[in-house]
Amino acid sequence: DGQASLEPELRAFLRETVPDYMVPATFVFLSTLPLTSSGKVDRQALLGRAVPPPSDGQSEAVPPRTELEQTLAELWRKALGVERVSVHDNFFDVGGHSLLLAQVHSELQRTLGREVPIVELFKYPTISQLAAYLSQSAAGPSSVDKGLVRAEKQKAAMAEQRQRMQQAQAAARQRLSGRTPPR
Repeated sequence: DGQASLEPELRAFLRETVPDYMVPATFVFLSTLPLTSSGKVDRQALLGRAVPPPSDGQSEAVPPRTELEQTLAELWRKALGVERVSVHDNFFDVGGHSLLLAQVHSELQRTLGREVPIVELFKYPTISQLAAYLSQSAAGPSSVDKGLVRAEKQKAAMAEQRQRMQQAQAAARQRLSGRTPPR
């Protein structure tokens, strides 16, 4: 019973030590680990003891306020298999993990019809933060778009340089073909 009070302290320590997405959504305190007859950890028994992620109790669920937040909330609900999410819920605190985030990322790009770097979903783990980022990045070209433009310019410059080299080689061959070889 006294161990539940350790959870906030443990969570705070982990947030300082590892990235947010690596902090477990829930903690289950056990007096002993369940073991199989061979003495190994009984993973099936551990799964049976898993509990749903608790509400932090500090804030009430805030429903989506904009169309973009509504879209993001729907993607999260499908991926997480929950009925509702708050725009202030951290994706990883409500049961999400990197594989589910990859699914959300794929669906988000398909839904929005534009590239969104997956790292941004890790940087902005709440619906409200991600929606603000997406709204702001929609106003101007993203770093990905700028990178694509730069790559296209580089490809064009290299093609032009290649063409000039080929022309110079052809001119040199033509000059050499007009001469007679030395004896």
